Amino acid sequence: MGVLADFLAEWTNPLEALEAYETARLEPTSEVVRTNRATPPDFIMDKVQTLTGDKPFENLDDFITQDELREISKQYQRVAGFRVEDVK
Repeated sequence: MGVLADFLAEWTNPLEALEAYETARLEPTSEVVRTNRATPPDFIMDKVQTLTGDKPFENLDDFITQDELREISKQYQRVAGFRVEDVK
Protein backbone atom coordinates (compact mmCIF):
# COMPACT_ATOMS: atom_id res chain seq x y z
CA MET A 1 0.00 0.00 0.00
CA GLY A 2 1.02 3.61 -0.37
CA VAL A 3 1.89 5.97 2.46
CA LEU A 4 -1.50 7.71 2.47
CA ALA A 5 -3.31 4.38 2.42
CA ASP A 6 -1.20 3.25 5.37
CA PHE A 7 -2.24 6.30 7.38
CA LEU A 8 -5.91 5.83 6.51
CA ALA A 9 -5.73 2.17 7.51
CA GLU A 10 -4.00 3.01 10.79
CA TRP A 11 -6.37 5.75 11.98
CA THR A 12 -10.09 5.32 12.62
CA ASN A 13 -10.82 9.00 11.99
CA PRO A 14 -9.97 9.91 8.37
CA LEU A 15 -9.43 13.60 9.24
CA GLU A 16 -6.86 12.65 11.89
CA ALA A 17 -5.22 10.30 9.38
CA LEU A 18 -4.94 13.11 6.83
CA GLU A 19 -3.50 15.48 9.43
CA ALA A 20 -0.94 12.86 10.50
CA TYR A 21 -0.07 12.22 6.85
CA GLU A 22 0.39 15.95 6.22
CA THR A 23 2.65 16.25 9.26
CA ALA A 24 4.74 13.26 8.16
CA ARG A 25 5.09 14.40 4.53
CA LEU A 26 5.61 18.14 5.09
CA GLU A 27 9.39 18.10 5.60
CA PRO A 28 10.23 15.60 2.84
CA THR A 29 8.02 17.52 0.41
CA SER A 30 9.58 20.82 1.47
CA GLU A 31 13.05 19.37 0.83
CA VAL A 32 12.05 18.45 -2.73
CA VAL A 33 10.80 22.00 -3.30
CA ARG A 34 13.97 23.57 -1.83
CA THR A 35 16.18 21.29 -3.91
CA ASN A 36 14.28 22.08 -7.11
CA ARG A 37 14.68 25.79 -6.41
CA ALA A 38 18.42 25.49 -5.78
CA THR A 39 19.08 22.90 -8.50
CA PRO A 40 16.12 22.73 -10.86
CA PRO A 41 15.35 19.55 -12.81
CA ASP A 42 16.78 21.11 -15.97
CA PHE A 43 20.04 21.90 -14.14
CA ILE A 44 21.99 19.46 -16.33
CA MET A 45 20.77 21.13 -19.53
CA ASP A 46 21.61 24.58 -18.16
CA LYS A 47 25.06 23.38 -17.09
CA VAL A 48 25.78 21.85 -20.51
CA GLN A 49 24.55 24.99 -22.25
CA THR A 50 26.95 27.06 -20.14
CA LEU A 51 29.87 24.66 -20.61
CA THR A 52 29.41 24.48 -24.40
CA GLY A 53 28.75 28.17 -24.87
CA ASP A 54 25.39 27.07 -26.30
CA LYS A 55 27.19 25.71 -29.37
CA PRO A 56 26.56 22.32 -31.00
CA PHE A 57 28.77 19.49 -29.74
CA GLU A 58 29.52 15.91 -30.65
CA ASN A 59 30.13 14.28 -27.28
CA LEU A 60 28.58 15.27 -23.96
CA ASP A 61 31.48 13.58 -22.14
CA ASP A 62 33.74 16.34 -23.45
CA PHE A 63 31.93 18.76 -21.14
CA ILE A 64 30.58 16.84 -18.17
CA THR A 65 31.66 13.46 -16.88
CA GLN A 66 29.37 10.50 -16.43
CA ASP A 67 30.32 10.54 -12.74
CA GLU A 68 29.06 14.13 -12.44
CA LEU A 69 25.81 13.20 -14.17
CA ARG A 70 25.36 10.16 -11.91
CA GLU A 71 26.00 12.28 -8.82
CA ILE A 72 23.35 14.83 -9.88
CA SER A 73 20.91 11.97 -10.53
CA LYS A 74 21.67 10.36 -7.16
CA GLN A 75 20.96 13.65 -5.40
CA TYR A 76 17.51 13.84 -7.02
CA GLN A 77 16.82 10.21 -6.19
CA ARG A 78 17.77 10.79 -2.55
CA VAL A 79 15.64 13.89 -2.14
CA ALA A 80 12.62 12.42 -3.92
CA GLY A 81 12.90 9.09 -2.10
CA PHE A 82 13.49 7.14 -5.30
CA ARG A 83 16.67 5.33 -4.28
CA VAL A 84 16.22 1.57 -4.32
CA GLU A 85 16.97 1.39 -0.59
CA ASP A 86 14.25 4.01 0.16
CA VAL A 87 11.42 2.32 -1.72
CA LYS A 88 9.31 -0.18 0.20
